[in-house]
Amino acid sequence: MRVERLHIEEAPGLPDGLPELELEPGLTVIVGPNASGKSTLARVLRELLWPTSEGSGASARSRWAVSDGTHSARLSAGHVSWQPHLDSPPPRGAAGLARFSVRTLLDDDDGDDQQLGQRIARELAGGLDLPAAAGAFDRAARLAKNHKLSKARASARRELQLAKGSTGELATKDRKLALLLQEIDATRGASKRKQAAELLRELLLALDALAGLEREEFATGLDQLVGDEIDRSQELAGELERLGVSATDLESQFAALATTIDTNAFPGDPPGRQALDAWTTRLRTLALTADRLPGLSVGVASADTCLAERRAAVSAVTIDDIESTGADGASADDATDTAGRGLSASSLDELARSIGDVREAEAELKTQCAAVSTWERWAQAGGDDADSLRSAINGLRGWLRSSVGGPAGDRAPASHEAPAPKVLAWALLAAGFVCVVVAATMDVPWLAAGLALSGWGGALLRRPAAPRDDAPSDSGHARAAFEATIQSTPHAPSTWEVSAVEQHLTRLQRRLVELDLSARAHEQLETARQLRSEAEQRAEATADARREVAARVGSSQDFVELGAVSQAHALMAWRDARAEHTQLSAKLEETQRAVDKQLAACVAWLATQGCDAPTDVAAAQAELDVLGRRCTDLTDARKQAGRVRGEQRKNQKALDLADEESDALWERAKIERGKVAALAQRLREHERWVTHQGSLWEARKGVDSCRVRFAQAADLPQLDGTAPEKATLEQVDGWIAALDEEAETFGELNSSAGGIQEALRSARRGHDFANALAATVAAEQEVADERERAVVDALARSLLDEAREQHETAHAPPTLQRAQERFSQFTQGHWRLEVNDGAFCARDVSEGQTRSLAELSDGTRAQLLLAVRLAALQEMEAPGEPLPVCLDETLSIADPVRFEAIASALLKLADGGRQILYFTANPGEVAQWAQVCKQRDRPAPHVLDLAVLGGAPVDWGGELPAVPPEPERVPDPDGMTNEQYAQLLSVRAPDGFREVGSWHLYIGAHDDLEALAICMRFGIKTLGHWQEASRRGAAAPEIPADVAGRFSARAALAQAVVDGWRTGRGRPVTWDDVQSSGAVSENFAQQVRDLLKQHARDPAAFVEAVRRLDRFRAAKADQLSEKLDQLGCLPQGAVLLIEDLVRRSLQAAPDAVQLLGPEQAAVFVTWLNELLCRPAPSRLSPDELS
Repeated sequence: MRVERLHIEEAPGLPDGLPELELEPGLTVIVGPNASGKSTLARVLRELLWPTSEGSGASARSRWAVSDGTHSARLSAGHVSWQPHLDSPPPRGAAGLARFSVRTLLDDDDGDDQQLGQRIARELAGGLDLPAAAGAFDRAARLAKNHKLSKARASARRELQLAKGSTGELATKDRKLALLLQEIDATRGASKRKQAAELLRELLLALDALAGLEREEFATGLDQLVGDEIDRSQELAGELERLGVSATDLESQFAALATTIDTNAFPGDPPGRQALDAWTTRLRTLALTADRLPGLSVGVASADTCLAERRAAVSAVTIDDIESTGADGASADDATDTAGRGLSASSLDELARSIGDVREAEAELKTQCAAVSTWERWAQAGGDDADSLRSAINGLRGWLRSSVGGPAGDRAPASHEAPAPKVLAWALLAAGFVCVVVAATMDVPWLAAGLALSGWGGALLRRPAAPRDDAPSDSGHARAAFEATIQSTPHAPSTWEVSAVEQHLTRLQRRLVELDLSARAHEQLETARQLRSEAEQRAEATADARREVAARVGSSQDFVELGAVSQAHALMAWRDARAEHTQLSAKLEETQRAVDKQLAACVAWLATQGCDAPTDVAAAQAELDVLGRRCTDLTDARKQAGRVRGEQRKNQKALDLADEESDALWERAKIERGKVAALAQRLREHERWVTHQGSLWEARKGVDSCRVRFAQAADLPQLDGTAPEKATLEQVDGWIAALDEEAETFGELNSSAGGIQEALRSARRGHDFANALAATVAAEQEVADERERAVVDALARSLLDEAREQHETAHAPPTLQRAQERFSQFTQGHWRLEVNDGAFCARDVSEGQTRSLAELSDGTRAQLLLAVRLAALQEMEAPGEPLPVCLDETLSIADPVRFEAIASALLKLADGGRQILYFTANPGEVAQWAQVCKQRDRPAPHVLDLAVLGGAPVDWGGELPAVPPEPERVPDPDGMTNEQYAQLLSVRAPDGFREVGSWHLYIGAHDDLEALAICMRFGIKTLGHWQEASRRGAAAPEIPADVAGRFSARAALAQAVVDGWRTGRGRPVTWDDVQSSGAVSENFAQQVRDLLKQHARDPAAFVEAVRRLDRFRAAKADQLSEKLDQLGCLPQGAVLLIEDLVRRSLQAAPDAVQLLGPEQAAVFVTWLNELLCRPAPSRLSPDELS
């Protein structure tokens, strides 16, 4: 008998089972890493042969070759079915011995081995229990005082002494007793006949009562009632009313949500969250760019003023130069040469320095004058009350938050809620201070730019913080109060619509910034005037110094004014002013164009969404905030509408069920629906009917009991052959009275006879001398016999010991002989198997010492029990066919020499027709088996590698010592598309209800097939393998860092997708979940199992299918549904829409999004969602692989 094919469909630890295995005759070595299913295979094979009540929970199919043909065996839920049925099943007694795993061979308390040892010990004694027989011959040669025979002899002697003292005559009493007994026999039947008459009277009364109960009549249909119909009808009426109110409320909610959806609808599809976030970021950047325009405008104005002054300076020098030359029309250069003739180079340098000082002082004076003019112009921008304006802004913000039901919702625009960016404000103040410091030595634009930056920073710091979001904003009274307060100020809006109020709020905020700048200008004006006064003093001082230098070098004032140095300084200053003016103008123009372009793009996009065209950046931000709120409100309303619609369907279903149950209740009661009084009357009648049925059953039971007892009683001659039921009570009462008199006479005679008998017994006890004498003699003889038996016992024990030794030598059992032969072969004759007091032990042949199992090494102990169990198995199966032997790492603790010896013995068993299945996790053992086969000129063993899908055989050839097997070959992806390579690798679609770590690595590495192949060659086949290898820094070194980063990013993003995808979805149902509900009885177990196989991944469909089963109670279906809901199997809430899933996944894995890019990350999430939404996990199709 051997197994040809085995397919494990499902087992604990192997949810996907194992591929179908083809098992060859003879020796088959099954190799695989830990947790690959080796031990599961061995347990399943054992359970197919010897099914147990506990079961392993596995499901498997197999095909067996038996002498009478081919048989198939099916294992499911601990039950094994054979087709066709086995004529001679495996012996049950072999189940405990056909265990050859290394764990069971090392078990210290194995009862089967102990029983086998005791049985062999009995066989050694010729089928007798010699230890028990020897224990029977345990008599001592001398009797103790407390021995039972000694005590019996002493008691007999005492009785003899009493018997000697009592004599009497018993003859008279004996004759009297004989006469009384004759009279008793004559009257004995009267008492029994009286009892029979009384039983007949009881039977007649019971029949009369039964007839009276059977004559009562009741209405039909009462047997259909339960008794709680009124309470149940009231419960159903209340439930119908509650469900009706709930239906009305749900309809109102749905109508309100529909209104909200229509109000916030868009011309086309609503903009996505990514687009809104992108435009928010672009407008925030655009606002910062627009904020730079005032500073650039001030810089350009200052540059215009400086350029005009430099141009004027150059022109003035030229005019003076021309006038100083006279009327002859000489050139300015000639005039300069003439006027400066006779001056030395050092004099010119000194003059140049003095003129330079004058120019610098004049430039500083002009800068300070320009600053004073700028601050004076900004200081005039005030006029409004800043506190009043700020109060109006806060009031408008509060009004917007309290505006419930408008498009803006119940919160103010995000642009009004954001606190002032303090970091930016301090940065502007620092930049302004640096510009002011630089302006002390440079030109006007630096001072203007510094003052502008400082003003903006101060305005941002003084900007009031937005009110708290958690302030009460949903009160209509608060909104009215805000309107009344603001309406009395000059800052009230023209109309109180939300959009108009938001635009008006934007204008007021701009005005508040201008007021802050004006206040800042007043503070800086005095400082600028003081700096201008100091600059005037320095200009006068440098002019006096220049005149002194001109006088000292002997030059005229006209020459100094017309000097080349002055002309050069003027031209250089004009050139620098023109360059700065050109640069600032170009920057201002470029910035303005960028702002206009971005604003135009935003206006165009907002127009596609049906929004009004904003005029500036602040208005665009406000429109974008309103658009974002509309999108949020629309999405929320759609989700809530879907949830409400689902609740409506559920409520309607419950309403229909309650209505159907109510109709069935009234129909069962056969009363018009709603007639409660009639139903109560019907139930009272039902209660009387139930009581009557109980009484009727008791009456019938009493009649049957009376008939049985009357039939067992004595015959009544008075009946004279007529039926007992035909007698009347009067007749029976007469019979009882007559028989009662006869019974009284019997009682008196019986009492007299009893007294005489007691007296005779007492006399015999006291005076039986002969009996006492005989008892004494017998006791003395037993004592003598016991002494003789003690001598015989000693001789018997000696003979038993000698017989046992001779029988063990001449008639050893075949099981022991085979076990001793194999064990000696296993140990090369160094050890011998023995049985001592029913326990196995081993004797060291060289040392002559006997050791118990506990004293042996693990290897020797396992080899001893292996030899014993193989021998016992052969004996038990002798009439039938040899059974397969499953060895689970049995030789893993054997040295190479004993491995070869044991393997050779097992190969002989295989030659005899026995199938040997050896399971190991060590490829080296495979090589050892191959070496043993090679040495004995046998073909290499059939090897199944569980690590290779399909169980393809692998050649494990090699010489001892064993070497690790060749690594698994991974195909090269060169020239293959993604679809072809994934199909070659048998990539399965991801399962959203299993851990992401179990998914194939292709899910995260599909864009780089070369890197995928490298990873698989390193044993990294799943996303979990990749994450663990990356965490330990053990990933494949050939993979570039950017590719490895993409793999890790997709793994993290896949986890985020699964977390969101499971929202609103129930997990698959298992049979343990169904059993824990207690709703499925054994009658429906198989049907429910079949439904579970069809709908395990759709719990709602599974519950509905169970409800439709014939005769399956609705209460039990509700109980099952409630339990599955508690376990989280049934859907909880609504499933996320794809856009929500994408947004949530990208938010949950920001690092992955940053590495992959938002677009690629969104595409990856969408692809995963399509794969996860498949009906059941399977291999990916070509379309899904792309």
